[in-house]
Amino acid sequence: MKIESGQESKKAGYKVPFGTVSVTDKARRLIDEALDTKWVTKGKYVKEFEEKFAALFGVKYGVAVSSGTDADALACAALYDFGAKRGDEVIVPALSFVATGNAVFQAGLTPVFVDVKRETLNIDPDKIEACITPRTRAIMPVHLMGKPADMEKILTIAGKHNLQVIEDAAEAHGAEYRGRKIGAIGNMACFSLYAAHIVTTIEGGMIITDCEKTAEVLRSLRNHGMTGKFTFERIGFSAKMN
Repeated sequence: MKIESGQESKKAGYKVPFGTVSVTDKARRLIDEALDTKWVTKGKYVKEFEEKFAALFGVKYGVAVSSGTDADALACAALYDFGAKRGDEVIVPALSFVATGNAVFQAGLTPVFVDVKRETLNIDPDKIEACITPRTRAIMPVHLMGKPADMEKILTIAGKHNLQVIEDAAEAHGAEYRGRKIGAIGNMACFSLYAAHIVTTIEGGMIITDCEKTAEVLRSLRNHGMTGKFTFERIGFSAKMN
């Protein structure tokens, strides 16, 4: 939710705008520099952003994409390199923005909706196991409105059933769960960088992971499944960040 408000809070001597998009003079200067190079896609600033974003969460790899929805979709599509087949299932919460379920469909997989807990509005981990089938490949908890899901129980279930955990952290930049940063807990985490979210590139998304193979697959997926020069190893997307 984006609240249009002129309110500002002060923290550690800095003014933090609430519900507004902050475009600083430095940002304008860097945009001009990027335009002057005439290299306007996947340039050095994207690479630097990926590295710094991943470092904030203490993970090794960041893969920038064109939206938070694409981040979810590519994370799901990466499951094919780990044994998933078309139509296999990804468990998601029954309450989320529509992008969560749409992204699973975009990847050619099937979302399985699990009810949420009334107290948190996040997925109820006690109801997950009843929805696991031989075709389940991953659990995608959503940290709705920045509130962390119960990752300890989710990880236990995922480990028991050999499932990947994809954190939908679209609204949870900087949130923590029991001393660990949201996004650094599952196998992958997906962030939205849309204008209404905590960090914005106007449109954009980011996937972070500690797995080198996963990062390589994600980079391929965002560029039509390409590896090397005009070798296409998988069905891909056009999801590069400008």
